[in-house]
Amino acid sequence: DTAIYDAIYGDKNHLESLPAHEVFKSGLYRYSHGALEEIRCTSIVGLLQKEYKDKLVYMDFWATWCGPCIAANKELPAVAEFFKDNDIVFVSIAMKSDIDKWKEHVDGLPANCHSYIVTDDDAAELIMSDFKMSGFPSYRIIGHGNTVINNDPPRPNSPSIYDVLSRLIEK
Repeated sequence: DTAIYDAIYGDKNHLESLPAHEVFKSGLYRYSHGALEEIRCTSIVGLLQKEYKDKLVYMDFWATWCGPCIAANKELPAVAEFFKDNDIVFVSIAMKSDIDKWKEHVDGLPANCHSYIVTDDDAAELIMSDFKMSGFPSYRIIGHGNTVINNDPPRPNSPSIYDVLSRLIEK
């Protein structure tokens, strides 16, 4: 598939737009109300367009075995709760992770905080390549129109996250 080859090996010096090629044939799940639900979409863009159209999206890419990820992830629900009345959603995507450990972290999230897991390692690698991620944790802010507007926002456990997100919401 030339789109996948280009995504992995092609020249990607900027991320103005999210990649639109197919990533998921299966392996993207959401844990909701005690049940694991497979999400039917073909890419992160498909997920954003399907679930969060016209919203500001704070994306948290993490892994259950990553200590810094766990520390930052513990604060994500508090940040989401703070912004619950605003036009922003928080999307947490666990990759290369144990599904049972992931479930322990996603119970009781605020309504504007959504958690997913990618169970396919090839899809996780492609996502990491698309988003120029060298490891975990990694964060992005996706603006209206599905464009990356911040490639390095503050972590959820950083006090500056409140200022950064407040300024974006005001725009």
